[in-house]
Amino acid sequence: MNPYLVERRRGENYVGISCEYRLYLNKSQERYFTMMGNKLRGAYNLLVSHYVKDKDWKDIINVYNMHGFEPHAFAVFTAFGAPLLKFMGLKGGIINLVNNRSGTGKSTILQVMNSVWGHPDYLMLQWRDTLNVKLHRMAVMCNLPIGVDEITKMSGDDFSDLAYSVTQGTPRRRMKASANEERESQGFWATMMVSTSNSSMTDKLESLKSTSEGELMRLMQYRIDPTNNLDKATAKHIFGRLNSNHGL
Repeated sequence: MNPYLVERRRGENYVGISCEYRLYLNKSQERYFTMMGNKLRGAYNLLVSHYVKDKDWKDIINVYNMHGFEPHAFAVFTAFGAPLLKFMGLKGGIINLVNNRSGTGKSTILQVMNSVWGHPDYLMLQWRDTLNVKLHRMAVMCNLPIGVDEITKMSGDDFSDLAYSVTQGTPRRRMKASANEERESQGFWATMMVSTSNSSMTDKLESLKSTSEGELMRLMQYRIDPTNNLDKATAKHIFGRLNSNHGL
């Protein structure tokens, strides 16, 4: 399945700068897949790349077909599940992978997820990226998943804003500096954000205020525990091959 979609729907009204493209999922069935319009396409093309040998990529991903790697595989396959959110009527949500130890494979999971659509590192966001950057990236990627590595240092307020914003499906609306009118919409999304942290973000939200149910309904968090399946050197060798095998 390739994100470079080729056929534009005709005779329909578009919202803002978004438009519909046709994606053939299999020989007998077609689905409409929402992607961004011309103003976002340049940024999208810079991020999403295609450089893969199918067999090599499959050999890498099959490492997760080992007992103990089920939590890892669940997050990785968000890469394929995220584009389907649109058909469920959902705008988005956050999956956070947590463990206070290093070397459990949390960041590697995000790299493997990113490798489905593009470069494992270039697609990665960091905690220090501003909220506006994160939301703009979601608008650029639209239905493709977003990975944010190491959000432990985010404040409770910032993470609360992120949790609410991800499920809105559109960036913040802004006014033009030169006129008393709104800026043109910068796209929308229906996708998942997968993040990693060394401490529990649910604990951070609950300590922020007594009623955090709204944010917690937008967050799914689970632990990534260490396994004995791979030593550090072997894991580095296997997953390092993603740099030359990515973008299905």
